[in-house]
Amino acid sequence: MSNQLMDKTAEKYEMIFEGIEDKWILTVCPEDLIENADGELDCPLEYVLRRNDYSLKDLNELSPIRAIFVQKKNGDSIVLNEISLNVNF
Repeated sequence: MSNQLMDKTAEKYEMIFEGIEDKWILTVCPEDLIENADGELDCPLEYVLRRNDYSLKDLNELSPIRAIFVQKKNGDSIVLNEISLNVNF
């Protein structure tokens, strides 16, 4: 297991969904973090939505333009992954 995954509880993580007019900042639980095949930290979208009391329908109503997976560490925000969303869920 990589050091990145072992240290996941030392920082906070967020998933940010940006729409044309609105932005959601959702907390990511450390238990939901996984290490993907490339050795990068990731989290399933469904877990983030469910733990924050949202559904894919709610997300679709936001009409998101992009999703940003962020690590918060020592007051800094580090973008771990950014995805452009131009599809309907």
